[in-house]
Amino acid sequence: MVKTILVVEDEAIVLLDIRFKLESLGHKVFVADNGKDAIEIEKNNHIDIVLMDINLKGDIDGIETSKIIYKNSKTPIIFSTANFDLLKNEDFEFEKSCIRKPFNVDELVESMNSLFSWDL
Repeated sequence: MVKTILVVEDEAIVLLDIRFKLESLGHKVFVADNGKDAIEIEKNNHIDIVLMDINLKGDIDGIETSKIIYKNSKTPIIFSTANFDLLKNEDFEFEKSCIRKPFNVDELVESMNSLFSWDL
C-alpha cells in the first residue's frame, strides 16, 4: 500500500538517501530540512506518517515541530535520533516511535509496519 511520508531531516545526504529508498518502494515522499517547512507541507498535503529528526535548521526543533504537526492533524510521528535522552523528559500527548540513527530503510519500514500495522 502506497503511503505519503514526510521526512524531516537537516542532513542533505541522509535526507536524499531516505527519500530515494522510500520512493523506490513506491511511496510518495515529501521532504523538509526545518520545522517551518515541515509544518507547512503537512498542512497542505495528506501525510500518513512523519519521520522527524530532532535537531533541525531554523528556530524550532523536531520535538516542537512534531507537537505542532500532531496538534493540527494527528499525523503519526517516528523520531530519528542518535540520542534518545533528548526525548526522555518531554511530555508528548501522542503515541510516537523512535528509531536510532544511523538506521537503514529496512529498519524504518519495520518500525512503521509494527507501530501502525501497515504493510509497506
